[in-house]
Amino acid sequence: MNLIVTVGTNPLPSFVVSEYFCKMNHLIIDRVYLVHSDEENMSSHSSTRKQAEAVRDLLETRLGKRICYLVPLKKISGREIRYSLDEFFSKHDIQGPVHLNYTGGTKAMAVQISSFIKDKFKSSASSSYLDAREYRINYDDVPIASPEEMRSKVFLSISDLLKLHGYKKLDQPEIVSFPGVISTIKELIEKGHIEKLINLGNKFVPTLYQEEGKSRPIEKTAKFRKRLEELGLDTVRQMFSSLSQEDIDVLNSFPQERCLLENGQLWVPSGEITNDQYKSRTNHTVEFLKGKWLEELVAEKIAEYAENNHLQYGFNLKAKRENLPDFELDAFLIKGYQLLAISVTTSSARHLCKSKGFEVIHRSRQIGGDESRSILVTLMDQTAARELQAELQVESGSSSDSFVVLHRSNYKDIGDYIDRLFR
Repeated sequence: MNLIVTVGTNPLPSFVVSEYFCKMNHLIIDRVYLVHSDEENMSSHSSTRKQAEAVRDLLETRLGKRICYLVPLKKISGREIRYSLDEFFSKHDIQGPVHLNYTGGTKAMAVQISSFIKDKFKSSASSSYLDAREYRINYDDVPIASPEEMRSKVFLSISDLLKLHGYKKLDQPEIVSFPGVISTIKELIEKGHIEKLINLGNKFVPTLYQEEGKSRPIEKTAKFRKRLEELGLDTVRQMFSSLSQEDIDVLNSFPQERCLLENGQLWVPSGEITNDQYKSRTNHTVEFLKGKWLEELVAEKIAEYAENNHLQYGFNLKAKRENLPDFELDAFLIKGYQLLAISVTTSSARHLCKSKGFEVIHRSRQIGGDESRSILVTLMDQTAARELQAELQVESGSSSDSFVVLHRSNYKDIGDYIDRLFR
């Protein structure tokens, strides 16, 4: 059998249907023709040649054989589409039945290509499309395979998803974890003192340890001592004395070599402390208190859900593509080929949370397409989180079935929301 697949700006559905049909033993797919818009004369439509090449490269790698042919469309309009197809297929001797899957590309492409295939191959032609809501192949005529849930048939790693979109996954340094601190934080949260933790990470720590106007920690001893001088001794003492006992307990739970305190007081490096020594003691601690603690708590829940449901998952994802900003995600899960992206922030500032929300929705769609899902985990209160979710859904075109905002009271139930989004 010959398989013809249309390719749009998102190559994922085209790859999914291509591999699905190619791995069905009774079909015996000899060739896969990937129909894409060409690089020339694309004034109103983007060329999808690179997407078609990405589908070809990944499919042939996974199948272990060369099987794909690219079919360029010079223009995306009725007459020109038929002309391009006729020109291509007149040079290729196609024997046996032909199946068209027109999931990718524009509606105009689907209509014209479907019409052409039926006219040229007559009764030997059949067609289908991938239903994004049901995750099943819908056939226009006689099914060539039994209907199946595609997420249980096609499995993609995060590296493969990134490859399809031209990204390369980067190795990330191992995240420094503080089990003792996490235990103390859990106890604090159980007692209802999460507000104190938010104040510690969002006010006290950034004021003392963060470079002014930037999000990164101070990394030099002299700069930190200068910061203390600028704030003034009385101000620093007042800030420290305003910390609650719960805050002090959290700070004291760090290992000595990472602790911001010494003998019950704020640790101030002497002139003998090198920049590397100062950075080693403070950097990971500052980042952890500013928000990594919430990422770690959420990561525990994600890992537990993923392990119980046999899903792929990962954290601290970073990938690179030429001439584009780095692709980053705090966490992700994959069900078959469907991506769920997760962003975590300890900020309760609306504008920062909204920016994070737009970013995670964009990132999930960028490599997961319209079938992707996303979650923003915040420490906002319930009312603010609901209002932000409604606003983001309207402005991004999302729905409650594809995107949710969690708040300080329900982030621990993230597994339930993952379950709902993956239905």
